[in-house]
Amino acid sequence: MPTSEKKNIQNSDSYRNWANLPWDVLGVIFKMIGTLQLIIGADTVCKEWWKLAHQPRIWKEVQFFVKDRHVYDIKGMAFLSIHRSAGCLVEFFCMDRFGDELLKCISESSPKLKRLGINCDGVSESALIKACENLPLLEELNISNFNMKAEGLKSLSNSCQNIKNFRFMHIPSNTDNSVSNELAIGIAKYMPHLNKLLIGGDKLDDKGVIKILKGCRQLSEFYLMECYKITYSKQMCRRLYDCSKRGALSYNHVNLNISYFVDGNAENDPILEHGEGNHEDNNA
Repeated sequence: MPTSEKKNIQNSDSYRNWANLPWDVLGVIFKMIGTLQLIIGADTVCKEWWKLAHQPRIWKEVQFFVKDRHVYDIKGMAFLSIHRSAGCLVEFFCMDRFGDELLKCISESSPKLKRLGINCDGVSESALIKACENLPLLEELNISNFNMKAEGLKSLSNSCQNIKNFRFMHIPSNTDNSVSNELAIGIAKYMPHLNKLLIGGDKLDDKGVIKILKGCRQLSEFYLMECYKITYSKQMCRRLYDCSKRGALSYNHVNLNISYFVDGNAENDPILEHGEGNHEDNNA
């Protein structure tokens, strides 16, 4: 475009200088384009955007997704994002593998962090516990590809007493068909103040679910995914239904519709009347 035409456009009433947009507007734009584009695109638009893209307040929420890891160096970008946040980081979500080193970097430089979601493949339990000791404000913890013992949950709860939302995706075993309620007992005992809970790939059974419902009485949402040891005994179904009927719990399972427990017909359901499965708990 000729220089004269550019000047005419800039002098017209319809011309808007994007570099001079109000900070609130730019903040919304930067948030919508996401962390990845903020790194590879936004700071190349103009000098003003480059300056804004390096402001710590822009990096309060950092999110990387699985679809990005095959194209970009997510680990390097994650370190860059933490550096740019300069202690302002409130949310960090990354489902790519990165190990103990990045987790240590987050915990040592992000004291304001409230929401953490990580792929723990390659992360040791001791490193996760040590990292959480430096994150006292943590309210939401989302971990996947991980095996954790009850004592580990105890250490986490002692360090992060504000956790209200816990999402745990277990590493399922293809050879071990045993039932284990260790995680469920640990959650019930050490995380009684949870509001939201998701468990995936664990070996808990109906008794484990009941333990959680008894111990975590403030649960408002409870999700189970690929927990194939659950058989929907009469006691477990009754406990879930009673909690849902009181409006205290929203429950879902990948193989069971949530309405099963909350509609008026559930009272007469044959599973509730006669029970199903071999796991009974007379103390439920």
